[in-house]
Amino acid sequence: MRASAGFRRALPVPPVFSDEELRRLDVPALFLLGPRSALHDAREVGERVGGLVASARVEIVPGAGHALATDEPELVADRILRTAAR
Repeated sequence: MRASAGFRRALPVPPVFSDEELRRLDVPALFLLGPRSALHDAREVGERVGGLVASARVEIVPGAGHALATDEPELVADRILRTAAR
C-alpha cells in the first residue's frame, strides 16, 4: 500500500510531426481529441492539424481524456465507421 501511494505514471513523450509531414497526409484522416489529455492541448493540436491536413476531420470530445477508446468506445467506433464509409 505504501509503495503505491507515491506512484506516478511516467507518460512517454509522443513524437511531434513536422508541418511538412502533416501536409503530406492525403488520405482521410480522423483526429479525435480529448480536452483532458495529459499529453497535449486538444485545442492547439486540433487547430494545427486542421490547418495543415487538408483531409483532416478533427473533433474534440468534451470531457474525454487521452484514452478516448476506453472513455468513449461507442463514439470512437461510430466516428471510425463514418470516416471509413466516406
